[in-house]
Amino acid sequence: MNFDWTDDYLLHIEPIDREHRRFLSLIKSYHNSSSTSEDLVLKDLSRYIEFHFESEERLMELEAYSKLNEHKLAHLELRKKFLSYQQQRKMGNLKKSELLYFLLSWFVQHTTEVDKDFTKEVTSKKY
Repeated sequence: MNFDWTDDYLLHIEPIDREHRRFLSLIKSYHNSSSTSEDLVLKDLSRYIEFHFESEERLMELEAYSKLNEHKLAHLELRKKFLSYQQQRKMGNLKKSELLYFLLSWFVQHTTEVDKDFTKEVTSKKY
């Protein structure tokens, strides 16, 4: 798994790009965490997910994004799955590698496809 930032993740919307970098950094921190620090890193990640989603959705509202409701649903699904994975992990039914795979796969897919759709719409309105 590659936890390094690439230009493929860029939306060219500075606040969101900055938040995405932090999001990926937290996933990488979880990857590098020891068994004693995993819970703390996941707590930080959980809080950051909430912050980022609220921030991104607020920007989408300001830009009158036509697919805002769909985007909110995608965020809600991630929240639900992340919570479920965390519960499975606490019960010992989920390996760290499985949670990492889920988080990184979701991040890559969401950033390079779903979020880019927002960028295309905003750019087409302005130019």
